[in-house]
Amino acid sequence: MQTNKIFPTNPALRRRAEEEVRKNSRSACLSEMDVRALCHELEVSQVELQMQNEELHRITAELAASEEKYRDLYEFAPIGYLTVEPSGQIREANLAAATLLGTERSHLLNNLFQAYLADDSLSRFNAFCSRVIASDAKEIAEVRLFGNGTEEKDNRWALIEGRAISGSANHDFRMAVIDITGRRHMEEELRQIGDELEERVQMRTHQLVKANEELLKAKDVAEAATRIKSEFMANMSHEIRTPMNAVIGMTSLLLDERLSSEQMEFVDIIRSSGEALMVIINDILDFSVMEEKKAALDEQLFDLRHCIQESLDLVSADARRKGLNLSYKIIHGTPERIFSDPIRLRQIMGNLLNNAVKFSDSGEITVSVSSQKSEKSLDILFAVLDSGIGIAENELDKLFLPFSQIDASTTRRYGGTGLGLAISKKLVELMGGKIWVKSEPGKGSTFYFTIKTKAVFSEQMGNEPQIQFERHPLSEPMPNIVAPSHLHILLAEDNLLNQKVVLEMLKRLGYRADVAANGFEVLQALQRQQYDIILMDVRMPELSGLEATRQIRKLWQASQQPKIIAVTAYALEGDREKCLEAGMDDYISKPVKMDELDSTLRKYLPS
Repeated sequence: MQTNKIFPTNPALRRRAEEEVRKNSRSACLSEMDVRALCHELEVSQVELQMQNEELHRITAELAASEEKYRDLYEFAPIGYLTVEPSGQIREANLAAATLLGTERSHLLNNLFQAYLADDSLSRFNAFCSRVIASDAKEIAEVRLFGNGTEEKDNRWALIEGRAISGSANHDFRMAVIDITGRRHMEEELRQIGDELEERVQMRTHQLVKANEELLKAKDVAEAATRIKSEFMANMSHEIRTPMNAVIGMTSLLLDERLSSEQMEFVDIIRSSGEALMVIINDILDFSVMEEKKAALDEQLFDLRHCIQESLDLVSADARRKGLNLSYKIIHGTPERIFSDPIRLRQIMGNLLNNAVKFSDSGEITVSVSSQKSEKSLDILFAVLDSGIGIAENELDKLFLPFSQIDASTTRRYGGTGLGLAISKKLVELMGGKIWVKSEPGKGSTFYFTIKTKAVFSEQMGNEPQIQFERHPLSEPMPNIVAPSHLHILLAEDNLLNQKVVLEMLKRLGYRADVAANGFEVLQALQRQQYDIILMDVRMPELSGLEATRQIRKLWQASQQPKIIAVTAYALEGDREKCLEAGMDDYISKPVKMDELDSTLRKYLPS
């Protein structure tokens, strides 16, 4: 006898009932007690069966409600669900699946899912079915649904997920269908945008490459033009300075001769005009270098007081002729030695002192120097005070502009290119400082400028009192003859006039010199005898002074090496450095001045 699987009967009761049935089959007579007991048992069983039946009804109702609930979820789910045979025939589908496939649900049943796919997705779906049947895992594929349009925007795409139904004899599987048309269209749009961007990038890259090539060509052209300009400026400097060296040199020599007052005046006019021309030439060359932003600093440790004195020396002769007194004062606490560019500093001071002498007819010119220390640098403040004509306040802004003068009458009376202060401003800024002026008409002017040094030194000028004030001696004419020395000098100069000028200067300074007209003659002269000093022109035919210097440094032993001093008409930015790099020891620019030649030679006199 089979028992109820859902509500099993009482095992003990069933055994007793079966036993009683067997007894009854052997004996038809039952006692009254047995009958009563049996009736009781039947009543209990009936009650139990009734309770089991009620429980069965309750569970059946719950199952029906649950089935209806999940059927609603299945029917109204936003995702399409289907039961599919391995062949692709649809056995069951919800409303979402019918909507997604664009048909009625009744049309789906027993129809092939392949009927709703585009041709290019059939093989993909068949492979998907094979994978689902062969595996217990979930399989995924993307398929294109059949559409009426021919453009990409008319296509509809679906993501299908399938898993085999456990225990299905026919290998049916359930499949979810999700609409991914929006995602695929977005991906397609992104792909198109990516292609467009890539095309634009390639086009832009091509344009940039082309532009870069054009820039490189333009750079080459600009660099070639710069080289041509630099070479032109160097050649112009050489070609102008070479004859000017003869003019100024000869007039300086003439001034030391016994001349009548009228002759002396004429010669002095020639000399001063030549020097004025050289100032103009130097200003133009310097300004050209500044405009090309090629100016650089040659920073070194130097004596600040000595630099100030040298700057005052440059104008002492002109100050003496005008009866002006020169002085300088150094505020206590100012370092004795600073790290900066002494040549540039002298150039700035020279420009300001030249203007002070030019625009002052009487009185005194004073240079004041002080310092202020900060955490990272030392600021040096310079002030140049004069007793000249002064400048109106509304004219001060014009001072540091190139080619600018206060007015036409000033230009006619005092001359000048108007470049000196513009050059000074650029140099001051190159040295990390600034420049300004305070002035009042008729009461003179004070030009201030600062520079920054890279180090602070412990040495300081002076003790008490806190201000050192010194009257700078005005230069006197150099005596004609200086006691001769035993220096053996070789002058390397190809220009005959310049040979005469320098030889005469050397003669008056007490020196004798041999002459070589080019670099080869220099080498030949050194093979004949040893020289202490060679005054070497840089630009000479056949073998230049630079190349001759390199060969001397290479071929002669250190004990036989002469001191080589460049004497050249090249005076542009970097020319001095080129000479020193070639192995030269010092540098004099043309026109050669007798006092500069004398001071340079004295550096190398035997102790």
